[in-house]
Amino acid sequence: MFVSQLFAFSELEFVSCNCVKLTLFRAENSYFCDLKPRDHFMIDEQHLKQFQLFFDSYMESFLQIDEDVTTHIKLKYDHTLKVKKLTEEIGESLHFTETEMLLASTIALFHDLGRFQQFAEHRTFDDSKSVNHAQLSVDILQQKQILKDLPESEQELILTAIKNHNRFEIEEVDENVSTFCKIIRDADKLDALRIMVDHYKQVNVKPNVLAHNLPVSNEVAPKIVKALKNHKSVLKADVVTTTDFKLLQMGWVFDLNFKRSFQLLSEMQLIKKLYDTLPKNDQIIELYRIIKIYLENQLL
Repeated sequence: MFVSQLFAFSELEFVSCNCVKLTLFRAENSYFCDLKPRDHFMIDEQHLKQFQLFFDSYMESFLQIDEDVTTHIKLKYDHTLKVKKLTEEIGESLHFTETEMLLASTIALFHDLGRFQQFAEHRTFDDSKSVNHAQLSVDILQQKQILKDLPESEQELILTAIKNHNRFEIEEVDENVSTFCKIIRDADKLDALRIMVDHYKQVNVKPNVLAHNLPVSNEVAPKIVKALKNHKSVLKADVVTTTDFKLLQMGWVFDLNFKRSFQLLSEMQLIKKLYDTLPKNDQIIELYRIIKIYLENQLL
């Protein structure tokens, strides 16, 4: 049954079924099929409901501090729900099983848990000026033993994906864990771009928390130009101005992992909308062209 289907797909990397994972390898004009049992997870709907109840209660505990904290806490709460939805869309495109989807949703729900404490204590979302919010999320989950009813292997998978979601590169992990890491990274970037586009559309935007209080300038740091021309993500340490920061975010396209992620990015027109907020000069126009062509190629 699989033979006729295999040759119908030229770009397929893998297809998931209820009980097996089908991996398709291509060597020149030949295709090779590798069937492996699907991972069986113990997480269920009741676990996710309990996680959501904790998440809501934990978020609400920060709402009585002051108006500034409340505004930013609600921003991150809304972000989390949108990331969860994007995660589910990507998971569906990968034909995730029910338990795989529950794991991915749990990762999305808790990926920014540390943001609440971070902003309440430091009044910034800039990890370099406060704490690593991903590691803080992991620490909170462990200290409060939120995942204790799950098998240790599933706890470790969730914590590893959360810990890796804001790293420049994913640490060395096995293939299955890597997939969950990539999904949360993609979903997080997509909604972060939406947030920033909405922010930059506001009239007379001044340097603030969302833009890490960076100064305004039309110049682009040379290291950022070099990275983008080489289809590489930009290091946060190389960002000097808001223009650099916007280009760093546009460069996230080079770190997306799944076709559905690229489709969502294109459907929401986030790269174009972000570009529209940039000053226009030959250098920025060229960088936009490079990014735009790369995105279009991922949609083929």
